[in-house]
Amino acid sequence: MIYTVRALEEGAKGVTIRLRVLTKYEPRTVKTKNGETHQVVDALVGDGTGLVTLALWDEKADMLDEGDVIDIDEGYVNRFKGRLRLNVGKFGRLSRVESEEFPSAEQIMKAVRRYRARRRARF
Repeated sequence: MIYTVRALEEGAKGVTIRLRVLTKYEPRTVKTKNGETHQVVDALVGDGTGLVTLALWDEKADMLDEGDVIDIDEGYVNRFKGRLRLNVGKFGRLSRVESEEFPSAEQIMKAVRRYRARRRARF
């Protein structure tokens, strides 16, 4: 199954999805429960259906830049601080792709604003 951001749900595994990187944040150092230290970079990514935070660990943190279109294979979704989070993980694959037809950052943000406005109007 090929996912969209809107279809992502907590606990999903084996996620295949195409996204555009909208914002890449500064790296931070984290210590895991077992005492290991890692570099983590969060990125705000999206498609025409929504936005989600992508967590990039260690060497994957340097693999992308703002504006890139990326494919993720074998990703997974969890919840961190109350929000859904997409992860590539050590068994997942992340690759940059050339795609002229994939929505631009502006198109993605416009679609997300329209969707949110429609949802607010219903409630």
